[in-house]
Amino acid sequence: MPWTKEETITTDEIIVDLYHCPICGSDDCVPPSYEQSDVLWIGESPGDEEVKRGKPFVGPTGRLVQAELSYLGLPMYTFRMCNLWIHPPPNNKKSEYYNDCFEYSVKIVMNEAKDKKLVVLVGAETVKFFTGLKVSDWNGLLVKSNLLSNPYILALVHPATAFKGSCGEMRFGLQRFAHYMEEING
Repeated sequence: MPWTKEETITTDEIIVDLYHCPICGSDDCVPPSYEQSDVLWIGESPGDEEVKRGKPFVGPTGRLVQAELSYLGLPMYTFRMCNLWIHPPPNNKKSEYYNDCFEYSVKIVMNEAKDKKLVVLVGAETVKFFTGLKVSDWNGLLVKSNLLSNPYILALVHPATAFKGSCGEMRFGLQRFAHYMEEING
């Protein structure tokens, strides 16, 4: 059953132990960061380093974003971070747990997105899920979502594009993020 905005989310539906998936039993879960913020970053899924440390955006791409944001005067640790998947997705999309684990992760993300002034969608899969759009066409721009109603929703290319020689796209998106942060903070 696909996720719809009309579904209500209660904290009772979200298991308190976010380090273990109640659907498939995975212990590779990475809960949202501890920072309380009006800004939420939503990545795609945790990588190896995120799983080891139990924190989102701490791997190579997270460190790259941290360095770039620091250069812009925006410390990354002041933003709330999470991933569309709470744990790395099963390799097989036909796995009996694939859809249920994804829906559970989406409930967590939707709960995190409540009342945020700015939601940053990072990566092609995240942007496509929330908007149906191609991130390459919308990088650094505000987008609309049928699932999110936050005042600002920003699409960003995945930071890993910088490792493939496209650092300019990532930097442009982060500069636009800095611009919207100025607008939000007045």
